[in-house]
Amino acid sequence: MFTQYCNPVVIQEEQTVEVPYIDVNVPNAERQERIITTEVEVPSDGYALNIQGVYVVDNQLWVVSRLEETDPNAPGATVRASDRIVIHAPDIPVRQFIIGERPPGSFNEQYTFISDRQQIASELQSGRQLYREEATS
Repeated sequence: MFTQYCNPVVIQEEQTVEVPYIDVNVPNAERQERIITTEVEVPSDGYALNIQGVYVVDNQLWVVSRLEETDPNAPGATVRASDRIVIHAPDIPVRQFIIGERPPGSFNEQYTFISDRQQIASELQSGRQLYREEATS
């Protein structure tokens, strides 16, 4: 009996995109430029990850992103979906929340996955919003 194994081929394309820049002025705090990146390992190229908002909550930056499957028929191959923003803010801890289902894999354990924004809505309302994703037309 002859068995043939095929490895999926992953083709990565680079493209230049404009990254949002946020300038936060907090009294009595030294600011620095920081790149906030959210990156998730997903089982195919058929996923989109977007940073929807950044908040200051309890002296932390809370980054809220959304992970959505955009093409359920995309060929299976582990890839990373990511989004990033540049923020000029104090050096305070960053906490990442992702709205969506946690894909399998140990790489994704650094994020808190939630089913919807309502799970953290009261905390977000008690904080201050620094960034909101612009609606696309």
